[in-house]
Amino acid sequence: MSHDLLKTYLRMYRRRSGLTQADVAYLLGRVSGTTPSRHEMATRIPTLEILLAYQVMLGVSIGEIYEGELARIDREVRARARGLRRYLEHRPATADLRRRIVYVQGLEDSAGLPAHPPKSHA
Repeated sequence: MSHDLLKTYLRMYRRRSGLTQADVAYLLGRVSGTTPSRHEMATRIPTLEILLAYQVMLGVSIGEIYEGELARIDREVRARARGLRRYLEHRPATADLRRRIVYVQGLEDSAGLPAHPPKSHA
């Protein structure tokens, strides 16, 4: 039996830390707990700055906090990579194009996105 990942585990990690929404809001430089509440309920998408602040204050990576969103984005990028690879394969072959195809195929085939492009030995 499979289960869907939650879009965000922000509330769980905040509660594990012992912080209240008001505490988190203060650490984010906000006046009230409304901002973290909206993020926890996934009704608002945090800015990159706030995402990084959550990572710092909770000691958990953004990918772990937003595991469900990361999984969805991963599936979407890999699906688009398939389309891009198919498109590129019909272009006139060059060394640069072959490198791009190999890289995109790596995105398509991986369970997670590569951190760095493959090194060229050319």
